[in-house]
Amino acid sequence: CVLRSWYRCRDTHHVDPTAPSRPAHTTHDPAAPRYADVYDLLGELAADIVRGVGNCLATVSDAQARILRAATAPELRPLAARSDLEPDALWPESRHGTNGMGTAVLQERPVVVRGPEHWRQDMHGWTCLGVALHDPVTGRPVGALNVSSHSEARITRLVEKLDSGMVPARRRLLRNAFRDATAVAERFALETFTRGGRVLGL
Repeated sequence: CVLRSWYRCRDTHHVDPTAPSRPAHTTHDPAAPRYADVYDLLGELAADIVRGVGNCLATVSDAQARILRAATAPELRPLAARSDLEPDALWPESRHGTNGMGTAVLQERPVVVRGPEHWRQDMHGWTCLGVALHDPVTGRPVGALNVSSHSEARITRLVEKLDSGMVPARRRLLRNAFRDATAVAERFALETFTRGGRVLGL
């Protein structure tokens, strides 16, 4: 996973690993209303993790790796601000190289990026664990929850806990998919009844 990401960073994105971070922010997110309730659930999970684990920060990002929610241990807040790990910051792999948020949305399983495994050298002090959510209908990424700390041991112990903690959000996505399918079926039935005749060619 990390090796493939490094190849993308080098050969496709041409990210300079020695260059200083170039902060980028945006408030545009057309997908946010559709998944707002899912992001809220992930935000609650992020806050619970920070309270329970301590000395870490947790972020919720969308499919473009834009941070939507952030929970940070008090002692890490100044460092999180300097590292641009705050809401509206963009962290796609194409811009920042291998990282928990941007790389996680490209994977189907949890991603652990340990210190020097980050493509950018200024992120080598962090170890990150990212777990992505995918739409159950389209298979496209919805977003990710990422936990970062200066302690590798603290992060690696969280892999199973974080993955299982995502279950309510995955269930919410599935429930929303059933809700949308029901609405489409009802609308289709109504159109068939009111218009009559064939509406779908087989």
